Amino acid sequence: MAGRLPIGVCLPTIGADAGWFLDAAVRLEAAGYDGIWCWDHLMPRGDGTLPVLEAWTMLAAVAARTSRVRVGSLVLDVTKRHPALVAKAAATVQGIAGGRLVLGMGIGGFPGEHAALGIPFPPAGERAVLLEESIAAIRALWSGEVVTGEAGAVASLRDARQLPAPRPVPPILVGAQSPAGVRLAARAADGWAAASTSFERLLPAYLDALAAAGRDRATQEVLVGMPEGRAGRDNVVGTPWAANPTQELARWLVAGADGVILMPRTAADVDALVDLRRGVALGDPRPVPAPVLDVIRSRSGTALVESIARALAEQATRLPVELVPHAGATPTYFRITLGGQTLAYVRPRPGEVRVEYRLPHDHWAYGSGFGRDSIYGIGLRIDGQTSFEVGLRLLADAFETAKAGTYGPS
Repeated sequence: MAGRLPIGVCLPTIGADAGWFLDAAVRLEAAGYDGIWCWDHLMPRGDGTLPVLEAWTMLAAVAARTSRVRVGSLVLDVTKRHPALVAKAAATVQGIAGGRLVLGMGIGGFPGEHAALGIPFPPAGERAVLLEESIAAIRALWSGEVVTGEAGAVASLRDARQLPAPRPVPPILVGAQSPAGVRLAARAADGWAAASTSFERLLPAYLDALAAAGRDRATQEVLVGMPEGRAGRDNVVGTPWAANPTQELARWLVAGADGVILMPRTAADVDALVDLRRGVALGDPRPVPAPVLDVIRSRSGTALVESIARALAEQATRLPVELVPHAGATPTYFRITLGGQTLAYVRPRPGEVRVEYRLPHDHWAYGSGFGRDSIYGIGLRIDGQTSFEVGLRLLADAFETAKAGTYGPS
């Protein structure tokens, strides 16, 4: 995940026009967002006169109109399509997108929609079994090999083969808002599409389930979706995201997420998101200094983390800070301290090293990230260009605030 500002945008498929949706997707890609996502509904809730766009159709169109941004479903209802159809549609969109698809799946909701359209909607437990079996069938079909199943949804496959196989294989995220759901995500998927209302409560259960399954958290992606809002009503304008996006993003990253997905519902919301992105991407992009790249490319693991931590401690401030290995941490990370007070953490993450620095009133912010080929401030990287100096400046500001004694308790 190095090199990406970890904010995606889920554009509404309810009450939206296809042309508006595509234009918004293009604008948001140009603004630098990480992903364009869409819901999976066939009918609106409540007001039956609202238009509804179909998920796969829009994902294919967005994939064709964009070149960098990820495209994904948030999330596809397992009840609405046979897994063989999902596998084929995903492989097709992956080809259009050039490898940018993320397949989000869930057990489905909105029973009224299913009843109106004659789609079976079994109890939640049965839908969860269907979801796990469908994921297995989709993965089998994505192999490009002949598949004959023996159990579950795969059992319906007889000498089945789908070509071309998607390359790379799209990651699968499971949307879950219950303990059983996060356990399913941990054992069967490549990550968890969480809801902001339940993420912090369910994260311990998700991490426990990953450990029980022998899976490494560093190989999974956890994205937190913000509240959906209501059709036709602003859902970004007037919120903390519009007022202080850096702090809002930091809150979720420090809580344990890898990124967030915002949910605009109006044209004004999309305009605000374009402006918001300008507020997060501070500073002018600069090339990574060659000596710094040499250090990054020649080191790995703890040595890389320690070398970057020392460089930050030396370059960001002349205060008498200390570099302290964090006891018991796996993998190793370091604390930069002043008088025993933690000012910043330097942590390894998948493909990168992340720095989190302290803000007043006991808040934390995402300071600088260090990837194998990039150093970036506020997670920003544009075609190999970086805002390294921005990250250092923000970290230095944090130290100056500590020096002034305006931090909250450690």
